Amino acid sequence: VAAALARVAGVAPDDVVVDPFCGTALELIERARLGAYRALHGRDLSAEAIAKARQNFTAAGITDARVAQGDAFDRLPEGTTLVLTNPPLGYRVGFGAPTH
Repeated sequence: VAAALARVAGVAPDDVVVDPFCGTALELIERARLGAYRALHGRDLSAEAIAKARQNFTAAGITDARVAQGDAFDRLPEGTTLVLTNPPLGYRVGFGAPTH
């Protein structure tokens, strides 16, 4: 899913890409693999997810991504040209376990 979302979003070398629900950063990593960008920014409510995102960026050889704990409602970084995300579906953000 992450690779498909990145491909559908397209690529521009001056992209400032933001994932406001970055989780483990798979969408941002897939976007980075597609080509040049100006900046990658990710944020997530979970400190654990941010730690894993940093590990994943390192494993992918991406050294310039910026990730931080934060809320999707926080102001987007200046110059944002693309919001690339796979939003949470409720369970991970504390709305309870699925009932199916």
